[in-house]
Amino acid sequence: MKRNLQVFRLMVFLLTLPLAGSVVARDLSLSEAVRRGLETSPDLRMGRADLRKAEAEKAASVAGMAPRLSIESKVFYWDSATDMTFDLPPDLIAFIQTVLPSDQTLSTSMDFQVMERLTGEVVLQAVQPLSPLYSLANAYLARKAAHLAALYNQEADRNTARHNVTEAFFRLRSVTSMVGVARLGVEQVKAHIKTARAFHKAGIVGRDDVLRAETALARVQEQLSRAENGETLARVALNMAVGLPPGEDTNPVGQFQEDPPPWGSTLQESIDKALANRPEIAAVGQQVEAADAGRKAMIGALVPTLSAVFRYNYQKGNLFQQEQNYFVGGVLTWNFWQWGEQWYRMKATQALRDKALAGMEKARLGITLDVTKAWTDIRTARASIAMNRKAIESAQENLRVVTKKYEASAATSVEVLDAQSDLNQSRSAYQVGLFTYHTARSNLERAIGEGVDR
Repeated sequence: MKRNLQVFRLMVFLLTLPLAGSVVARDLSLSEAVRRGLETSPDLRMGRADLRKAEAEKAASVAGMAPRLSIESKVFYWDSATDMTFDLPPDLIAFIQTVLPSDQTLSTSMDFQVMERLTGEVVLQAVQPLSPLYSLANAYLARKAAHLAALYNQEADRNTARHNVTEAFFRLRSVTSMVGVARLGVEQVKAHIKTARAFHKAGIVGRDDVLRAETALARVQEQLSRAENGETLARVALNMAVGLPPGEDTNPVGQFQEDPPPWGSTLQESIDKALANRPEIAAVGQQVEAADAGRKAMIGALVPTLSAVFRYNYQKGNLFQQEQNYFVGGVLTWNFWQWGEQWYRMKATQALRDKALAGMEKARLGITLDVTKAWTDIRTARASIAMNRKAIESAQENLRVVTKKYEASAATSVEVLDAQSDLNQSRSAYQVGLFTYHTARSNLERAIGEGVDR
């Protein structure tokens, strides 16, 4: 059996060799494909942007708890300076006149400039929220949870991107092998046509045998054409997944088990591991924390706002104001009636929390189903590989026997063509089984939170 499989793989390899003078294919291992896929994935780039946004919002929420500093500067150029005239009391004038020389007379009024035409003012103010610190602290906790959720979502996106590349890699390997199977089928039918024509010429078989073989050749050539088209699409899909030009002649290479062992843990063990490891669960948990912190922040918005204030003022050009002054104090404000706006916002955040909790349960159920499907796919694929390996052996032996009987005029052309078709179908099913196993294994690794680059 192993010898037959080795001969089959050798024939597929020879039939899929590139023609002389063609462009040399680019060999691509699975580990390199995954590395390139993670580096170039648009989804991961979008996730990194979301992560940077969450980091910035978390930093902004920290700044909200610090004192708010502001500076205001004013410069005015008035239409004219402001002057004031002051009348002196008669008693003061008489007293001053006694000390002045007899030839000098004191005016009964005096003019003063109280504001210059150009005035300026600088105000420096610091405001420290006090009672809002409760709301601001919970807003920070909400942003912190959102940042952690973004981290877990990024990890989940990495696992998904890794699996998508792995699936595209093995799909191309499988389709390429099936192209080889189709080409081998074409060669087999051509060989049968050659035999049928020789027998017809010798009068051993009728013309109908040759016609049946030619009809079968048209069918297998059509199958080959479809397989080649599928190979082209699979290659483009892999190239796009790893950031290569779509037209690149990529050749997935590597040694992979063709007699794969069973998965190393039971279904329940796999489910338990997934529920403990999956980043999606952790991300939803952080969404619950963020919603809870947001609800508490809205509670703080219902109470009066107390802030400490420091203000320093410096001005020039106005004698009615001190040149420098400052004060320290507190400001208490309370928007005690807003027609329920803050109350309903708090209720909205409570609804978000309830939604996140329901999302947690939904995620757990989805992960359980996800793991179950991948685990059963591995078991089914292993059974398919074993059955089709035996089917290939039986189909090869049947084709050998039927061919000998045909050569001895003991079998019809239909029997030979059916035997060839059975062999090709078994070989194709074997390749599908291998593809299903490797992709199911990759999917299960993703499902339980174990991204493994083989």
